[in-house]
Parts: sequence; C-alpha cells; structure tokens
Amino acid sequence: MCSQEKPKMVNITINIPEIYDENIQKLKKMKLVPSRSEAVRIALRE
Repeated sequence: MCSQEKPKMVNITINIPEIYDENIQKLKKMKLVPSRSEAVRIALRE
C-alpha cells in the first residue's frame, strides 16, 4: 500500500465508561481531536 492510500475502515460498536466519553468531548471542544472516532483511533495506536 502506498503511503498516500487510506486504509479501509470498518464500523464497530464499543461500550466505554461515560467519563471517557466526557473526556473525549472535552478534547473535541479544545479542538485537540476532530471527532470521537479519531480520538479512539489515536488511543488504539498508543
């Protein structure tokens, strides 16, 4: 795969504690992440 190609994405459903979602919303409000999905992807890469 070339570095310019985007990987194929699949939809999944997860359950997380409410406090995690609240923290993700804070990150979005501070414009540190563009979306919940991106926040989860970042966390998974860490």
